[in-house]
Amino acid sequence: MKRQAGLSLVELMIGLLVSLILLAGVIQIFISARASSEVQAGVAEMQENARFLYGFIGKHIAQAGYRNPFESYGGRQAGFDGLFDNCEGSVPLFGEQGQSDSIHVCLYPGSGDDGLDITDCLGGGANNDGLVQSRFFLSNDGSLSCANGSGQVESLVGGVQSMEIEYLGKDGLIGTASSVGDWAEVTGVRFHFDLVPTSGSALVDDLEQTITFTVALRNLR
Repeated sequence: MKRQAGLSLVELMIGLLVSLILLAGVIQIFISARASSEVQAGVAEMQENARFLYGFIGKHIAQAGYRNPFESYGGRQAGFDGLFDNCEGSVPLFGEQGQSDSIHVCLYPGSGDDGLDITDCLGGGANNDGLVQSRFFLSNDGSLSCANGSGQVESLVGGVQSMEIEYLGKDGLIGTASSVGDWAEVTGVRFHFDLVPTSGSALVDDLEQTITFTVALRNLR
């Protein structure tokens, strides 16, 4: 009767070593896939925030100085200089420069309905003066926020590391808010945003996206 022979200690150790090498490869593939997924999610989030900023801010800034042509303005013309006296800075568009820039826009859709769908940045309508006001600024938590004329404040989008604003006139670039001598001469606004992901591990800490876009002020030119 033949004696059955099992694996020797050396063979067991070699088999264990091969298994550990294969397991390490699987773990490395898993870690790489997870890292790639987090990076892709971070990039997708920044791209989505960039699209939101371009569309949402662009829409509200472009409307600055709008005056409802169907309003009588109490017998005054639509271009009456005092129409925006109750807006910040007494002008339809006003900016401030600081650690983070801010910008205020004002419209006059009037008190009547007239089939117009014009709201502030939080979806509110005109106040008792017939004005719609929105102020965009960065909060301490790194989100772009908006305040309306009623004092309500809400966060619009997170992951905004910085916001810099420049102003343009008919002859080109004027500069930052401190360089603007007469806000009535502003014909465009240029935004610079630095965006970062709002979630994820240390794998996305180095991700950053800078976007720049210019909004023409069609009612103030």
